[in-house]
Amino acid sequence: MPVLNTAPEWLLAAIESVSEQVYPHWELVVVDDGSTAPETLAVLAGLPSRDPRIRVLRHEATANISQATNTAAAAANGDYFVLLDHDDLLSPDALAQVALSLAAHPEWDWLYSDEDLIDTSGSRSSPRFKPEWSPELLLAFCYVGHLLVFRSRLWHQLGGMRIGFEGSQDHDLLLRASEVTSHVGRVPQILYHWRAVPGSTATRGDAKPLAFSAGRRAVAEAFGRRGVPCPVEQPEWAQVRRLGVFAPVFPDDGPSVAIIVPTRNSRSLLEECLASLRETTYVNYRVYVVDNESDDPATCDYLAGLGARGLGSSPTVTVWRIPHPADRFNYAHLMNTAASRVTEDFLLFLNDDVAVIDSRWLSQMVGYLRMEGVGAVGARLIFPDGQVQHAGVLHGLDHGGVGHAFKLINGQELGYLLLARVSRNCSAVTGACMLTRRQVFLESKGFDEANFAVAYNDVDYCARLRERGLRIVYAPVTLCHREGATRGSGDSPSEVACMRSRYGGLRDSYYSPHLSLDDESFAIRPGVVDWLGASQSHRQPVRAVFVTHNLNREGAPLCQLDLIRGLRKAGVIDPIIFSPVDGGLRADCEAMGVPVVVARPAARESIATQLAEVIRNSGAEVLHVNTLDSAWAVVVAGETQTPSLWNIHESDDWHTYLLNGPVSAATRSLRALAQPYRVVFVSRASRAVWHNLERSGNFTVIPNGFDVDRFTEQLGAITRQAARRQLGIPDGTLLVLAIGTVCPRKRQHDLVRAFAKLPAATAARLRLLIVGDRKSDYTAEYSDKLHRLVADLPADRRMRVSVKLETADTAPFWQAADIFCCASQTESYPRTVQEAMAAGLPIVTTPVFGISEMVRPGTNAEFYPVGNIDLLAAAIGRLVSDDALRERYASRSPAVLAGAISYSEMIDEYARLFREARLTAADVAAWDAGSPLSDAQSLACRALDRLPGLLLHGRGTR
Repeated sequence: MPVLNTAPEWLLAAIESVSEQVYPHWELVVVDDGSTAPETLAVLAGLPSRDPRIRVLRHEATANISQATNTAAAAANGDYFVLLDHDDLLSPDALAQVALSLAAHPEWDWLYSDEDLIDTSGSRSSPRFKPEWSPELLLAFCYVGHLLVFRSRLWHQLGGMRIGFEGSQDHDLLLRASEVTSHVGRVPQILYHWRAVPGSTATRGDAKPLAFSAGRRAVAEAFGRRGVPCPVEQPEWAQVRRLGVFAPVFPDDGPSVAIIVPTRNSRSLLEECLASLRETTYVNYRVYVVDNESDDPATCDYLAGLGARGLGSSPTVTVWRIPHPADRFNYAHLMNTAASRVTEDFLLFLNDDVAVIDSRWLSQMVGYLRMEGVGAVGARLIFPDGQVQHAGVLHGLDHGGVGHAFKLINGQELGYLLLARVSRNCSAVTGACMLTRRQVFLESKGFDEANFAVAYNDVDYCARLRERGLRIVYAPVTLCHREGATRGSGDSPSEVACMRSRYGGLRDSYYSPHLSLDDESFAIRPGVVDWLGASQSHRQPVRAVFVTHNLNREGAPLCQLDLIRGLRKAGVIDPIIFSPVDGGLRADCEAMGVPVVVARPAARESIATQLAEVIRNSGAEVLHVNTLDSAWAVVVAGETQTPSLWNIHESDDWHTYLLNGPVSAATRSLRALAQPYRVVFVSRASRAVWHNLERSGNFTVIPNGFDVDRFTEQLGAITRQAARRQLGIPDGTLLVLAIGTVCPRKRQHDLVRAFAKLPAATAARLRLLIVGDRKSDYTAEYSDKLHRLVADLPADRRMRVSVKLETADTAPFWQAADIFCCASQTESYPRTVQEAMAAGLPIVTTPVFGISEMVRPGTNAEFYPVGNIDLLAAAIGRLVSDDALRERYASRSPAVLAGAISYSEMIDEYARLFREARLTAADVAAWDAGSPLSDAQSLACRALDRLPGLLLHGRGTR
């Protein structure tokens, strides 16, 4: 810690943040760089008496921060150095987290953590959740910041701080270090609080203007050492905002580039694309237009003359006509074929709906690709309206999918941590504008034509490059993209399914676990990040009580039982089930060996009191609450200080549920929404209904993953032929099936009325089977109405409609069916639709709430508006009369299901929530002299007895 005339209160606070570390094996080396302020000198004089682990050295005259830091490092004895500013703070667990990290990753030579700002009143703000090691991002600015830890051997190898780079001495050190070692770690926890006081760089980037020139020089020298010498500038937007951000100015000449542009019947777009290339300052390139069998006369005439005309002052254009294989569009095949024909060093894949805006775009992209270890480079693409379309690709969105970083933010915005406007590494870049080495592309066998003909071939290619140890770079050069203008929209279900199968579990190392994956905006996700996996590796299964509103064989309880089954099998939970109402699922739960407690309705104690008793007696660590009807259980969780997770399946307007009863009950339910660690919805549409009630940042979406293997095993108990014989379905007859509790919400009466409207010839080919009748108090009146409606049908149709009782054995119905129908007016994410897709059925359904997120109209389903009997009848009629359409939908249903969140992925997401929720428990014991610590801090402390004594030291930049 270098010190120079520091205000006593800030210096003492910084010293105390070291003294209060829960990790004991440290020494603090303070170097006074010639302070003259008497109050500072008085504090320094008293430090050794405060703690024998504190040493104070002194420069008689002020040198600079670099020299003071080097003096401290020369006197230090430890294996690792921690850099600490004289007025900043370490979190109490900072050194403990560092020690745990180094024990888990002994290969790390230096590491950094997340940080935030702390003002003079102690208020914290601006959390900075950083990506994992990103070499190209470090070339843009010193994103690493604090907390910074160096292996002492590396420090001495580098010669410590270089004199003359004051203000950017850390940046220069890190750039040099990254050229010596790639063993760099990141601790995704806020371990450092950067003091924001007037005149500090924490509040204004230009507080110390010499830092900008030092930073620019440090970056320029780094490019030179890496074999790509070039000037370095501070972009205009960074100058205006007084930010220490830098960008190279790569040369306009270099390796040869083949720009490959695919096209088909899109003359106007192609003409605009090629015309924009005239603005390109890079000189060594040639354009190849790959015509995918255009048959539009205007396009054909334009292409015919293009080779002779070229681009005016630019190089000539070569036009190739490449047919698509197997009579289908295959972008990957087009690009692979073109790549195999060209001879240039680099390949630039450029969609014909992309136009150049930044004239130096290609110079910059080539410059980054020339750097050692870079495999592909992408660009910043914006829509014509100025919104961002692509700024790199993120993995993990939508529960295992991919998306474009910062999509739809204004093109003038900088993005979280400036990441939309600076060079950085990312998991992938879009093939709409991607530069890669031809030799690397050919060695990697190009794009995957078989599995990713149109979509995700770029993501897959980038993933394979990273497997080879190559980096993907996002270059902040701007082009305009009319996304999908030439190939349409909507990805193939098989490509989506293959993408999820290969990369659904991939963790994006360039995206902090503290950021939300709900969308591409880099929004902060409040919560616990158990990044070392301590709760999984060193703790027993979570003792969890599952509360359900009933034990009937219906959607929400069945989904909860699926969740329990998967979590228990994975060793995540030790469950108990509590329900106010008994039902048929009780036997299934007990057959699994899961204890079930059904409330005693005649007991003197209320249901809430009975649940509290179960929580106490079981030692429950987490409460899982199912459906809005169980809101009372969330209140009990709060009263018993038990962390909770709350699954809300309801999708109707929240007023329907909360404002139709007593005001006190509505108030209690509204307050309860802020209490759980997470309120989990099963569809985005359902969450949107409740969006205005989110106050704690605790809402999330986890769709119900479907256990296809278990369902397939159940179907295997009976063949289709046997099932149809059992149900009395004659050969040549199509069975239209609707499974679900017979109740007003599911509107089975619409199916009967639609059946009555079918043409006679169509109806004669059908049987309609409604399964799920139940003579309960809730459903009895509607069931009677449905039976009367069937009885009123003409005799020839009445004999073709049946209403069956609810049953656990649904395999015969699924095996016998030809078409599945869902007439519901409200559904969050219905299990029966998943079962229909797993059974390979075409679907006719209302597009309500989560259903539209599950199936794909025109691919495996027909949509119709709720209650529109005519359109329902027409949709059924189309599938009956068009055998090819019905079979096409049926064949695609399993692929559409495979493209959604899988059962194992759902279990993994809930496993993380249960473990995180447990870490938020209020009764974690303090580790040091009764002082309260966060749960993450206490967890870290409990693991320290496994470690050798690592000696750590402290300092940073002033």
